[in-house]
Amino acid sequence: MNVGSLLVAATGPEFEHFKNRVATGMLVGAPTTASSQATGTGASDFNVNIAAGLLAVDGQVKEYAAQADYDVAHAGTGSALLTSLYSRVYTIVAYVNPADGLPALRVIVGVAALTPAQVAPTDAAIDAEFADAVPWYRIAEVTINRTGDTTVTQSQVNSVRPSGIPKTVHRP
Repeated sequence: MNVGSLLVAATGPEFEHFKNRVATGMLVGAPTTASSQATGTGASDFNVNIAAGLLAVDGQVKEYAAQADYDVAHAGTGSALLTSLYSRVYTIVAYVNPADGLPALRVIVGVAALTPAQVAPTDAAIDAEFADAVPWYRIAEVTINRTGDTTVTQSQVNSVRPSGIPKTVHRP
């Protein structure tokens, strides 16, 4: 169900918290199907599960069903992490999709680096990923570590999302 722009008309600082937040759920966790890495520079598939929830971005609201094995990254013919001991942080952001004006999710890819030197994408890097200047905020960060030729580990951090503190979205 899309509840649309219930909050758009609300004004004043007391409404900012309601306009830009994860109203409920949307927790990112370990995937149903484990993330995988083929041998050498072979194919990779990195996933997470996302709990059902309600997002508000810039006053636009959308309800999401639970998503199993949400695609964080995949490469059919080459790995996102070319060698063992490299890691990468993927940031899942909520933003207002210019096509329909509703909240949507997008994965922004950080730069691969030797573990533990990997860092999440900067605000400027996230801004640069959007062709249109759209409001956005972070939902979660997913770190994928290539620990061997065909093995990866991953962790999810949900604490990057807006909390009870009023949050202003980024506007490139």
